Amino acid sequence: MNQSISTATVALKKSDDLEDVATLLDLRVRSGVLEAMEWSLEAEEAEDYMEGRQWGDMTADEVDEVIPMVVNTMRRPVDNIKAQILDGEMLVNPKGRRSKFHDQGKLLVDAMRWTRDEERTFKEQMEQVITGAVHQGFAALHEFYDWDAGGKDKDGRPLGMPRARAIPAQFLVWDAAATDWQARDAEWVISFEPRKVSYLQEYWAEELQAAGMTEVRSDLGDFFFPEEAQRLALDYGIHGTDNARRQSRQSTYDWRTMDPMAYEFRQWEKRIKWETRYLLLQQTPTRELDEEEYVKLDKADQKYVHKWKSPKVELWETVKINEKVIRRSLAPEDELLNGHGEYPIAFFHYVRVKGRTKGKGEPAFIKGMQDLENRTFSRLLDQLDLASLAILTGPDGGISNDDREKLINRERKPGDYIPTLPGYQPLGVVAVNPTGANLLTAAFQLMERVSQEVHGIRDVNNGEMPYQTSGKGIRALQSAADLLSVIPKRHIESGLFQSCILRIGNILQNMSGSRMVASRGSNSPRRS
Repeated sequence: MNQSISTATVALKKSDDLEDVATLLDLRVRSGVLEAMEWSLEAEEAEDYMEGRQWGDMTADEVDEVIPMVVNTMRRPVDNIKAQILDGEMLVNPKGRRSKFHDQGKLLVDAMRWTRDEERTFKEQMEQVITGAVHQGFAALHEFYDWDAGGKDKDGRPLGMPRARAIPAQFLVWDAAATDWQARDAEWVISFEPRKVSYLQEYWAEELQAAGMTEVRSDLGDFFFPEEAQRLALDYGIHGTDNARRQSRQSTYDWRTMDPMAYEFRQWEKRIKWETRYLLLQQTPTRELDEEEYVKLDKADQKYVHKWKSPKVELWETVKINEKVIRRSLAPEDELLNGHGEYPIAFFHYVRVKGRTKGKGEPAFIKGMQDLENRTFSRLLDQLDLASLAILTGPDGGISNDDREKLINRERKPGDYIPTLPGYQPLGVVAVNPTGANLLTAAFQLMERVSQEVHGIRDVNNGEMPYQTSGKGIRALQSAADLLSVIPKRHIESGLFQSCILRIGNILQNMSGSRMVASRGSNSPRRS
């Protein structure tokens, strides 16, 4: 981003004009997409590899030279990682640190379990999230309160229920300066999912009318203008075929639905107001002063006061369609509305990468070994094809021309009699030396060992154990084999912890203790 754009964003952040807000939102999305370009290419390639499309970089010469055989050895190890995670309980249990909070902690656990059980699609959404995290390196889960779920109370007021939904990772960007795994310190988070134009016009009808928009323009693909897309393609060295494939997707409708589509931009933004606070250190215990008390202290006593800037955070939500902001207000989750004050999104990383907002998935680390296995196996097939051929040799002129024609069908009629002319040696069969096939077969044994090291997934019963197979020994070996998955699990648990905290906040904000049956009457329905 050049200096002029950087200077402009500082001025735009101070403005509350809706046109300036829309301009700043567009700049943020474009910068986020540019920052995540490397991840985006890796993620698409990872899905291709998992689905078996692993020869996409073959040159024209290689097509004629090798048999493009796919030996997809990466799929099962990656599936094992996903299965290990999904086999666990998708819940982080909050517990009271003191005995007097035990009942409250148990109530929250029961409430969370109940809402998860009532949510029919939760397991499907979590599988999408875990699959995205393992395959692509990053996934996100939107935790919100759905006022259309849960029915109504006896007075006809909506009860609502907490809900979770997987957000497509390619349509989520956030402040690259954030260092927290859950982007708690990010200045902004933006999702820009494509929606059907008909849905947007009906769902946001009142807001569109208030903004003076008579209709929603289909802009799928048009938001990222061709000049920038071409420049990014050149910067990242995208192959011509891949570039053409991506450019073909730049259309005003989704080829899966054949309906006009448009981006629905939703920005969550933390606006910080800094307040000076005063802590008197001269007393035990220390106590906080207000500004009036601080001013009344003499100079000698003021030196015992610690001053610091404390942030007061407001969570704002902005919705933009096409070029116009149609809604901008405090988010339902803001603390002033008794909300949790956090971004309503849980982030699931697989392996964190320095200098990138989105991590790497397992296929990105093992695709090199997968390519080697595919190419080695293809070469082995070539060698086996050659080794199965036998070459018929003999002196020139040793058989008649008529008998020579029979050699064309010698494999079909092996019993044909071909006489040799007097004075000439009989025809002989020479087999091809299978050295190449033997070498490649031996190489596979070495590649299997290397593949296990690269994948990090071992069969604990693979081969003979050099010690007694006691239960204790087996458990120790299983523990050692499972250690490599600890780090990704910690990242996944970070997302699970955040999603549970967000859900607890939604429960406390929108549901009373007796409801498990009734909702707070003071809260009006809000769209999620």
